[in-house]
Amino acid sequence: MTPRSSIQKLPKALAQDELEALKSVRMNPRDHALITVLARCGLRVSEACSLMVDNIYWSTDTPSLRLTGKRGKERVVPMNQEVQDVLRAWLESRHFSDSPYVFCNLRNGQQLSRKTVWAAMKTYAQRAGIRHVHPHMLRHTFGTDLADRDVPVERIKDLMGHSSIDTASIYISVSDEQKRRSVDRIDRRSRLSRWWSRLKNRDYRFSARPKKQLRIGMGETVGRDEELCQLKDNLSKGIDTLLLGPIGVGKSYLLALLNAENALKVKTLTPAKESLINIAKELHKIGRLCPNGPESAKSNNPCHPRNLSHPRSDFETFKKQHTRTTIQSWTDMVLNSVEKDEFVLIVDDLSDMTASIGRLIDKLNSKFTIIAALPEVRKPYEKHFWKFDRVEIERLSTADSKKLIRQCTAGANIEDYRMTETNILQQSAGNPRAIIEIVERFRKEPAVTRSVVRDVLHTGARNQIDLTFAVVLLLLAVVAARFFMRGIGSMEGYVLAGIGSALLVGIRFFMYRFKR
Repeated sequence: MTPRSSIQKLPKALAQDELEALKSVRMNPRDHALITVLARCGLRVSEACSLMVDNIYWSTDTPSLRLTGKRGKERVVPMNQEVQDVLRAWLESRHFSDSPYVFCNLRNGQQLSRKTVWAAMKTYAQRAGIRHVHPHMLRHTFGTDLADRDVPVERIKDLMGHSSIDTASIYISVSDEQKRRSVDRIDRRSRLSRWWSRLKNRDYRFSARPKKQLRIGMGETVGRDEELCQLKDNLSKGIDTLLLGPIGVGKSYLLALLNAENALKVKTLTPAKESLINIAKELHKIGRLCPNGPESAKSNNPCHPRNLSHPRSDFETFKKQHTRTTIQSWTDMVLNSVEKDEFVLIVDDLSDMTASIGRLIDKLNSKFTIIAALPEVRKPYEKHFWKFDRVEIERLSTADSKKLIRQCTAGANIEDYRMTETNILQQSAGNPRAIIEIVERFRKEPAVTRSVVRDVLHTGARNQIDLTFAVVLLLLAVVAARFFMRGIGSMEGYVLAGIGSALLVGIRFFMYRFKR
C-alpha cells in the first residue's frame, strides 16, 4: 500500500533567509509577535486568532502555549526565548490590556479575524519581496525546521497536533526539498537555461544507470493454459483441430509447445510442392520416407537413415533426383510412407488458403491427424474443415496483458513503469505479439524514458477500418448534387455542395496521410 506521505503534495515552507526578510519589514508589535508565534510554534491561523492570554503558561520551568486544535485535540507547545521576548513586548504595549485574546483587534480589542491575518501577511510579503506567501506557510516552516534538526517524527506529530504520523512525516520530505532548493539558488543562470538543463539532466541521470537488457520471458503461457490443455488432449487422442484467432494472439506459440514423438511440424502448406518436400524430409529424419510403401521404411532397409553415414546429405541427393517429380507423386510418396493416424501433422499457418491447398489437406487428412492454425475459415473452404475441432483464441484480458508486460520487461531500466504499462496496453489492445514487439522496440533504445514511450507506436494490433469507399461514394454524391444545383439555378445549394466536396477532399487527404 502506498504511504500517504508519498502521494501528498509537498507543502510550501519559507527558507530561513525569507523568514528573516519577512520579520525585518516594519510592522506593529502585534503583527511581529503573530508572525514569530506562527513560525516558531507552528500554530494554525485559527489557533492563533483564538489564543487566550490564559493559555500562556509563564510560571512553569518551560514556558509554553496550551492549545486546542482540530477536533478538540489539546497539545502543549514550548516557547523559546525569541517567542517569549516578542510576546512579552506585545502584551506590555497593547492598549486593550483587559482583552482576553492575545492577538486582539487594534481598534476594539475583539478577536482577530483570519481575513485580517491573511491581508497583513500579503502586505508584509510584498514589502519583503517574497511572492505567494500565506500564513499557513509559517506553520510548514516550523515543521520543516524541526525536521532539519532531526527531531523524531513522533515528536513533530505531537508539537504540530497531527493525528497521524504519516501527516507529520511529510515534513521530512520537505526538509530534503529545502536542502535541494538551497543548493539550486547558487545557480544564477536564467530560468529558461535552468529549465532546459533540468530536462537534459533528467534523461541523462536515467540513461547513465547500468543498462540491463530487457528479457522477454517466454517460458510459460499467459492466459492460454486452457487452450493449451485442450490442444494437448486433442493431440493425444488424434483429433483434427483448428486453432482460430486474429494475427498475433499466440497461435504459433501454442503449436510450438506441442511435442510428441509422432508429431511432424511444417510452417505452411504453400507452395504445395515445397511443403510436401518438407514433410518428406521430416519423415526421412525418422527413417519413414519410402517411395514404394511402408515396408521399405523398415530399419533393415539400406535407405534407412540409421544405415547411412550422412542421412541429411543423402536426402539432398534424393531431392535432386526427384526434381521433376510432380506434386501428385510427392503426395503419394508421403502418404505411402505412413499408416493411417500414425502421425500428427502440425501446420503453423494456413492463412494462404487456396482451393488446391484445400484438396491437399483432404488427401493428407486421409492418413494424418492435422492440427493447424489460421485466422478464420472462409466459406469456400468450410468443406475441408467440417470435421475439425475448433479452438478459439481470444485477445488477452487486461490482467493477463499486465502479467505479460511484467514478464517481458523484467530487469529493464524503465523510468516510469506505470506510464509504460498504460501505453503498451492502449497500443496492443490485448494482442500478445504486439506487446512483445513493443517491448523489443524499447530494447533498441539506450533507456526507456518517458519520451521514448511516447514516441514508440504500434498500430498493427488494432482493428483497421477502411473508409475509403464510403468517402469516395459521398464525394461523388456531393459532386453530382453540385451539378444538379447548378442546373436548376440554385446558387445557395451550389455553394453548399462545393463546400461539402472540399471538406470531403480534405478528409480523404488526411486519411491517406495518416494511413501511411
